[in-house]
Amino acid sequence: MTEAKVKNMYTDFVYPAYDEMLDEKAPELIQTRQNNLKFFSHYFYKGRKTNFDNFKILFAGAGLGSCLIHLALLLKKYKNIKITAIDLSPSSLEILRKRLDIYKIEGVEIIEMSLLDLDPEKVGKFDMINCVGVLHHLENPSLGLRALKNVLEDDGFMEVMVYGKIGRTGIYQMQDLLKMANKEVEELDYSTKLENYKKIYPFLQQNNWFKKSEMLGPDHLTMGDNGVIDLLLHHQDRAYTIPELYHWVEGEDLNIVEFMTCTRFKLKKNIEGIEFKTEKEKYAFNELFFGDLIKHSFYISKNNDTVAEIDDLNNIMILNNLIQPEWDNLMKKLEELGHCYPNPELNFNFNYYTFNNTEVLLKTPHQGNVRFKSDFVTNYILKNIDGIKKTKRLFTNLREDLKLDITNEELLERFRPVYDAFNMHDVLLLKRDDRILSFN
Repeated sequence: MTEAKVKNMYTDFVYPAYDEMLDEKAPELIQTRQNNLKFFSHYFYKGRKTNFDNFKILFAGAGLGSCLIHLALLLKKYKNIKITAIDLSPSSLEILRKRLDIYKIEGVEIIEMSLLDLDPEKVGKFDMINCVGVLHHLENPSLGLRALKNVLEDDGFMEVMVYGKIGRTGIYQMQDLLKMANKEVEELDYSTKLENYKKIYPFLQQNNWFKKSEMLGPDHLTMGDNGVIDLLLHHQDRAYTIPELYHWVEGEDLNIVEFMTCTRFKLKKNIEGIEFKTEKEKYAFNELFFGDLIKHSFYISKNNDTVAEIDDLNNIMILNNLIQPEWDNLMKKLEELGHCYPNPELNFNFNYYTFNNTEVLLKTPHQGNVRFKSDFVTNYILKNIDGIKKTKRLFTNLREDLKLDITNEELLERFRPVYDAFNMHDVLLLKRDDRILSFN
């Protein structure tokens, strides 16, 4: 049975291999860039969720637990948090237990089991399910997605990653090459398989597709034997194109809410003169256009109307993922531009920041770039975002301060491309607070 082979593989060759450097700065976890609670509220609760008491999370394929630790620290101040971690590999779960001790995280339920065996009568239902790098290793990924759906609350969401077929073209050619080299080797004889890989890899020609594209997924270079086995010698490996991804998810009566920022900006790219009837068609085009998407990281919901929208002028714009001084530097630049004409296209380069358990923003190794067209109207709106005023109040203030005769609809049409550019990288999100009076 394939699942038994996968369990054996990840027990003997934990992936990713644990490195104590991951936790050298505990309890600060800066090696991972994770979405925060403002992000969850924006994308899955229409900006309305401010209290995460009683929040329940399942990590299906918890691995070493970096995502789990990050979220556990973020949720530490809330009451009655339930976190459940399951994995096939007892070796991975043992490392997870030790890491939880390092971070002084208590109360995590850890179960060695297959996600296919999840039963809502036994484990309950969850507000969030994290399943990253797992479903594509199942013989039948649809059964896995169905099992997760069965333990998801009706207003809950999933964070999922599966492999991208187009970007992994070279990887699959290398897998086929190694299968030919290992056709007489026992299936669980990883030692011999690794020896054969090491005989072949140094002599790959530069025109070999794996060699040409190996830096897209360099686990074989950066993660030792464990990385080679996971990338090139796996027992079960399924990848998806964008059309296949949507067909799979929607076939289980689920909806893709959004893609993670690491690929979102590529999937949403506009090419002048090229038009598409649907977003799905654009995404499929851009997957082929870029050709380097080795993973699809995205969010799933049972519902299709969960995202806070800028069209609702009662929503409040908030900054996310960056520190105030970087935003202030951009505002100074806008001030210097004044009423420039023609309107210049600006580049805003920034560093992604994340929270630790003391709610101090920590710089990550990741950077972003926002390109947007500037004019005195959009500049005014950007400069007056304070996380308090509703968008319609910003528009009213703009008309009064700039003495403009312009409707809310016209302002929204003018500002929307700028909002979309910042929202593409989750720098601008929305929240809804009906306690704030309408004149705000």
